Amino acid sequence: MDEEKQFLLDILKVTPINSIWAISQDSLENLPNEFKERFFEIRGNNLCIEILDENKYYLQDLINKFDIHDKVIHQYIYFDNGQLMFKGYDHLTSCFIHKEFPEVNNLIEKYSDILNLME
Repeated sequence: MDEEKQFLLDILKVTPINSIWAISQDSLENLPNEFKERFFEIRGNNLCIEILDENKYYLQDLINKFDIHDKVIHQYIYFDNGQLMFKGYDHLTSCFIHKEFPEVNNLIEKYSDILNLME
């Protein structure tokens, strides 16, 4: 399995419920219809998905089925209080995570080649 795919799955697995996964609009044409039609709400320049109990595992299935990690150009995760907690650039080749993100130390240790702590 691609490291970027496993990384995205691991990030979403620990992302708190009610967080927002924001994906840059320039990724839209790359995403499969099944993914777009079910989840997106456009907010500003991003396509947003609220992470909920009822969609978290389905999102993981779609990531596996359609290699979403390769189709998303830039992405962000905001906690329900609006705080930016994660940003991933250029198909997850360069990523930054907030020190208060769940399991941050484990994620940084496992993905030290692509993941950095936000300043």
